[in-house]
Amino acid sequence: MANTQIKKGILENLDFTHLDDFIDAAEEHLHEVESELMKIEENSETSSAVENIFRCFHSIKGDSGSIGLTPVSELTHEIEEIFDLIRDNKMKISKVLIDSVFEAINVIRYFMTAVSQRKEPEQDTSWLIDKFEYIKTTPYDELEEDEDEFDFKLDQENKTTIESDDDLELDESSLNTYVMFRVGNLNCALPLYKCEEVVEKHHLTRVPFIKNHIQGVINLRGNIVPVINLRSKFNLNLSDFENEKILITGFDNHKIGLKVDEVFAIEEVMPENISEPDKNIINPDKSFVSGVFKSHDVLVFALSYERILSKNENGKNIN
Repeated sequence: MANTQIKKGILENLDFTHLDDFIDAAEEHLHEVESELMKIEENSETSSAVENIFRCFHSIKGDSGSIGLTPVSELTHEIEEIFDLIRDNKMKISKVLIDSVFEAINVIRYFMTAVSQRKEPEQDTSWLIDKFEYIKTTPYDELEEDEDEFDFKLDQENKTTIESDDDLELDESSLNTYVMFRVGNLNCALPLYKCEEVVEKHHLTRVPFIKNHIQGVINLRGNIVPVINLRSKFNLNLSDFENEKILITGFDNHKIGLKVDEVFAIEEVMPENISEPDKNIINPDKSFVSGVFKSHDVLVFALSYERILSKNENGKNIN
């Protein structure tokens, strides 16, 4: 198993003269990977999609290594090895693998955003590298059979860890703190460190020819932020309420707004108090749920942020 740890000093060893070029190229590669994953999920163009995903991660690995962004280079090396095995018909594509690659895309974007703002990255990649190591060494049938248990265990035990630092603010370091909100009759939650603010008064601009769960965009202090209507995402009746809120999530220039009915609490929830979601739940879609817990006797669904962003209501990529 990998022992990669994020250590202080990444910025000290980074080649900033080529950083912008790396970020531009890496973002193009990540968009292409997302598109190819969608093809694989639709069971179309699998062989060419695998080849392109391998090529993209190979490029990101080399480029990130050349500028000194070692955590990204190590992570993409692990993914590249897996897709090389798939190319050689030595391994099959599982849903666990696809979900894990979506997670890796978000982690890579986090690192790019952090270093572009001259901030020392605080995320740890060992849990995700361990996850890919497990996928690489576990038979396909076993992965498929244990998919739900496997995802839940890694979500709760090996998720992103952050080094303790008295100078870090709560929203960057408290991984056990959740923002709780209501979508229709569903009580949901996201980790606080993925949430930035709640916008109450907003002018939502409709955008033609766009997925129907993306309700439009808002101008947030000069930044154009797409807004996802979670009622549409969860196949609920659309609300006529005028007091809906927009929960701004994401990292800096990758902000996404989530339209919710109400944000009602911020609460610390320890991992041992979060349970595996019932295999038979229908709404919200089980693929969006990483766990469930109770807050004051109310059942709350802890959502998977990555899957909400990466899939539309039919299970396809939104990009």
